[in-house]
Formats: sequence, structure tokens, C-alpha cells
Amino acid sequence: MEHEAQRQSGLPVDIIVPVFNQAPFVETLLDSIKFARSATAAEIIVIDDGSSEPETLELLRTRAATGEITLLRNPQNMGFTRTVNRGMALHRDRDVLLLNSDTMVHGDWLDRMTTCAYSAPRIATVNPLTSQFGSHIGCYPGLAMKFDDALEVDGAELAAICAEANRGQVADVHTTVGFCMYIRRAALDEVGLFDEKHFPIGYGEESDFCYRARKVGWLHRIAGDAYVDHFEGKSFGDRKKKLVDNMLASFSRLHPDLAQCDRNFAMRDPVRPLRRQIDIGRLKRLLAGATQIPARMTPNSPADGIALQLDASRKSAHFVSPLPGGSLPNIGEFKLPRDILAFNQTIAALGVTRIVCADQAAWNALDLMVSGLPYEVGLAAKSFLVGQPEMAKAN
Repeated sequence: MEHEAQRQSGLPVDIIVPVFNQAPFVETLLDSIKFARSATAAEIIVIDDGSSEPETLELLRTRAATGEITLLRNPQNMGFTRTVNRGMALHRDRDVLLLNSDTMVHGDWLDRMTTCAYSAPRIATVNPLTSQFGSHIGCYPGLAMKFDDALEVDGAELAAICAEANRGQVADVHTTVGFCMYIRRAALDEVGLFDEKHFPIGYGEESDFCYRARKVGWLHRIAGDAYVDHFEGKSFGDRKKKLVDNMLASFSRLHPDLAQCDRNFAMRDPVRPLRRQIDIGRLKRLLAGATQIPARMTPNSPADGIALQLDASRKSAHFVSPLPGGSLPNIGEFKLPRDILAFNQTIAALGVTRIVCADQAAWNALDLMVSGLPYEVGLAAKSFLVGQPEMAKAN
């Protein structure tokens, strides 16, 4: 396996962290790398891009003195693109992983990203999944959706859910994002470093690299079983909007197919299957081992817990929970009988073996929607784990 060959080569991955002030975020990131469980050899190369805050300077000096990081300092502020190019040129025989200073890694994150990078011969770059405000490519819980509520799980718990629910699963995408970006050295050798002329500060330089790489046959992927927190915007602060606007203007001139690629990505949404599995993983976690779930016709209150909401007029069912609204958006609504197979698979993935109807109306609606359907879609009786609905008195 190519991933094992990479490990056995003895060459570490260069984790390149550009830093400009923001000591609390930098400390959180370095601690998270230090206590992660990845077996892949790595050298952490921190490049200080002209920090002025004493706290940041002292933090980096201390970590370098202990050998935890390799510290480079730019003589003046050079911007993100030139800074990471300096890092990528340091060891020309190593793969690199660009990591923003406003990120936090979890578990065996680097092993999973390396595995994904070597899961096919021509993969240039890899992203993990990330938090809602971290990336429009691999964000969770939704694709470019507004989601202001906190989840019931933190980053470490989400990483564990991803590792279990999406083991070995990937999504092919047209570009990745530089917040946490694995780049194979062979792709760098063929495509070149980032474009300092058109993207000197940051924003867009990594996508420009991805577009150039695709034109010569390289691919880009999301590792569905890796998750990294990204506290969006802390690297650039209030300058972000202006930087993005300037980037889009330059990028559109260099790559006229930008708009079409983005439209195609939004229509296909190749990351949704990965996000859906995380929704199911979170829902399973909330069920806490319960093997039955109530079905109701009337909306339940948050105190009622998880239930299957039925709509007889629409012949549909969807899960409701005490979570903030919209926080399980990737499971969606099941139109029955059309979606009976997906419905059965989801119920099975949750470990649910019985649906308990809250009243006669729920019984009638569910019976109408699913009666006899397991055989009609070619499933064996034992595969239909829902079983016959049981009547139960409403509490």
C-alpha cells in the first residue's frame, strides 16, 4: 500500500504552520498536534511571519527550544503565500501539510489524511472535514448554510464520529482549501509552488494550485474519516472580505471556469454522503443504545427526545430531536414508499429494531406508508429491522 511505503520511507511529512500573532490559537494548535495519536512521522515547521505580540514571540521561542517545532522567522511580514512557499521549498523530497494557526487537530488525523492522499496514484491534495465556518468545501453540518447554533458535540467527539461513520470514505472535489491541506510532493514537483504574483497575501492561492493541478491530471479529495476544527478568519481578521474580493477578481481572470465548477459542485454536493453519515452517527449517539424509537403525527417538544415525525398527507417521515433546529440537515425527509430502501438502511444504521407508535393515527399512517414494502423492494424479511409497528399508550 502506498501509504505504508510513505511511512516506511523514513521521510516525515512537513507540517507547515504560518504564524502571525494570535498566541492563544497557536498554543491550542501546537498542543493538539503534540497530544494527537498519529503514527505518521512529521516535522512541525512554524514560520513566524513578522509577529509583533510578545506572547507569540515567547511561545514560539519556548517551543523551539524544546525541539517541539522547527522555527523559521521571516525578516518582515511576507504574507501567507510567500511564507508557505518558503516552507514547502525547505525539504524538496517530503510531502507537506499546510495548517492554519487557527485550527485544532484530533486523534490520528494525520494518518487518515496520509492514507487518503495515497488511496489513488494521482491525488494531489486532501482536506479533512471541518467546522461549519471553516470551509465551503468540506464544512459540517452543511454546505454553505447558515448555522449559528452550537452542536451537542465538540470537535474531538465529531472526529471520533467521523472516524467510525466514514471509515475509508472519500469525496472527490474540484479544489481543496488551505486551512488544513495535505499536498503530495510529486504534485508540487509537477505543478510548482503557489502563485506569489497573483495571490501574494492569501486566499485563492491554494485553489489556483488545485485548478492548475487538475489541468495536468491530478485529483483532489476530502477524507471523510478525518475532522479538524477551523476557527475561520482568525488568521486574517477584519481583512478577510477585502482579501476574498480581490482573490475572486484575480482568480476569475486566471480560471474562467470558476463559476461553472462551483455550480457543478453545489449541484452534485459530493460531500453530502459523508455529512449524512455524521448526522446518523450523532443521532445514534443520542439514542444511547436504545433499540426502539417513537413515531408521532403531532410535533413533539424538545423534552420528548428523539422521534420519527410522520406526515400522512405528504406520505413522509423525518427524524426530530432535542437538538437545535436544522442541526441534522443531511438525513432529510423520507418520502414513502419511494425512499423505503434509504429509510430501512438508516433505521438499521441506528440500531433501531422497533418503531413504537404514539397513537392510532401514527399506526395508521405508518402502516399505510410501509406495509408490505420490504418485499416489494426485494429485501428479505430479516433485513427489514423496523418490524411491525407496536401500539403503545401515549405518556
